[in-house]
Amino acid sequence: MLTGTRRTVLMLAGCQALSMTGGSIVGLTGAIVGGWTAGRLRVTRIRAAALARCLIGGVLMGWGSLLIPGGNDGLILVGMPLLRPYAWAAFATMCLTIGTAQSVQLWLAKRAQPAWRPGLHP
Repeated sequence: MLTGTRRTVLMLAGCQALSMTGGSIVGLTGAIVGGWTAGRLRVTRIRAAALARCLIGGVLMGWGSLLIPGGNDGLILVGMPLLRPYAWAAFATMCLTIGTAQSVQLWLAKRAQPAWRPGLHP
């Protein structure tokens, strides 16, 4: 029988695990019900290429989160006002990465559209 501090710590840890599991179950249930009520719920086969892409993306995101202490809120609201070098470097990297990705996306979209030529289109 546990008493005192050990019992309290175990109870708190159990409540935390239960709330995390409960939140996951509620979120998953909400997603399933939402898809069902919208008529978009269907079973699809997962392709190996899509699985590999998702796995690689998840690994890159997880690795990137390890490089920056804290999340975006802590980075912008705490790290940058305190002039922490890692915060400014991380923010600049994020801005450059997002800008580069948008530029590449725009370039690919323009490249995929056929060029307009007089006489072909009314």
